[in-house]
Amino acid sequence: MPPADLVALGEFVKQRREERGISRRQLAERSGVPYATLQHLEVANREPRADTLEKIAPLLGLRLADLYTLAGIALPSGLPSLAPLLRTRYGLPQDAIAEAEQHIEELRQRYGVKPRKGGRRGNTAR
Repeated sequence: MPPADLVALGEFVKQRREERGISRRQLAERSGVPYATLQHLEVANREPRADTLEKIAPLLGLRLADLYTLAGIALPSGLPSLAPLLRTRYGLPQDAIAEAEQHIEELRQRYGVKPRKGGRRGNTAR
């Protein structure tokens, strides 16, 4: 059974593709990603490569950081990690995301924790 994160990613990509009225074949042609790769992504048969997500994100009207977060791929420096997680995993609006970020900053300051650079990959508590 595929990990829940891969299933969520596949379902999210499929939903966005269908919302935009793009067939899997059309997405393959426009992105240059093989049809079979997209099929594996949508049914969570294998972990997607970062370059695959980079190619399909703009065609689906998504930010790359959102797809990276759902796929569990470490974000390059400078890309946000919290906002995409809160938006894609929990469906929170921007106001709620800003509030959560402020609370985290307050906790960080209270406990004297320095912010980390970049994201990380693997099983983390979610």
